[in-house]
Amino acid sequence: MLAGVAEHGAPHQLHLSLFSPHEIRAYEQEERHKALRKEQRQPKPPRRFWLRSDSATRGLFDALDPAVLDHPLGGPEAGNDLNCDVDPLREEEADTDANHSAEEATVEWSDAAIDQLHEAKLHYSLRALQARGNGAEKREILEWIFAPQAMVVVVTDDEDGRQHEVLLPQPLTPFSFERCCRICGLSPERLMDGLMPILREVGLGNVFSEIANGRNNQNADDA
Repeated sequence: MLAGVAEHGAPHQLHLSLFSPHEIRAYEQEERHKALRKEQRQPKPPRRFWLRSDSATRGLFDALDPAVLDHPLGGPEAGNDLNCDVDPLREEEADTDANHSAEEATVEWSDAAIDQLHEAKLHYSLRALQARGNGAEKREILEWIFAPQAMVVVVTDDEDGRQHEVLLPQPLTPFSFERCCRICGLSPERLMDGLMPILREVGLGNVFSEIANGRNNQNADDA
């Protein structure tokens, strides 16, 4: 004859702790501190990024004769958004920057200061387009506007440490033309539209139309 005993739950294991609860907590806290110190001692790999440019478009800019751009593009009489009354390189500001010590240069930049740098870059570039005799500089600025280089960032965001590339859009790329315009509250499209008739006057309308069309097709492919 067989008899069974009903199970009323999982068996419990009895044990006697060798350490008191506060000793266990102290040990666990010390282990966490050790792991944190070890992690801080290990150098973290720098975040890498690079610029990816279109060789065909760059070839179009390299073929431009800087002498064609020596004359001012637009001016106060044009009455468009290309005019800029702000001079980011005023003499007093240059003197102030020259007096900054190396120790002050290591201070972290605030968001407002970084925005001011973006504004200064845009204002300076617009003023340079209205200058005379700086064709090579104008060519670089026009390439910055019409054929911006794509910034590729290498990001590590999973537990296995695998890396993948992220292509930053131009409105988020630091110091890109579109980023500078957004910070200044200007429309990059409107500024580019204002430049096109001026470029046509100096015989470069077809070149920059081709560049702009190629850029629009690339943006459509990326989307």
